[in-house]
Amino acid sequence: GQAVRMGDWKGIRFNRKGHESEGHLFLYNLKVDPTETKDVSMANPQVVKQIEGIMATRIPAHWPAWNWEDRGLR
Repeated sequence: GQAVRMGDWKGIRFNRKGHESEGHLFLYNLKVDPTETKDVSMANPQVVKQIEGIMATRIPAHWPAWNWEDRGLR
């Protein structure tokens, strides 16, 4: 999985093979929803695109246990 915080926005993508949410980016506006209960990705496609761009440039973590694909969880 991946998570990105960008200002008031937080995007989370879970990499669960075969799960209905596979590949979906959940987007939360932490200013109005600090407990992350309402996914607003459909209403904010431009923010989703920005966060997906950031996720695409991700660098593997220095701590191997933080790299999901290295743990066979992808």
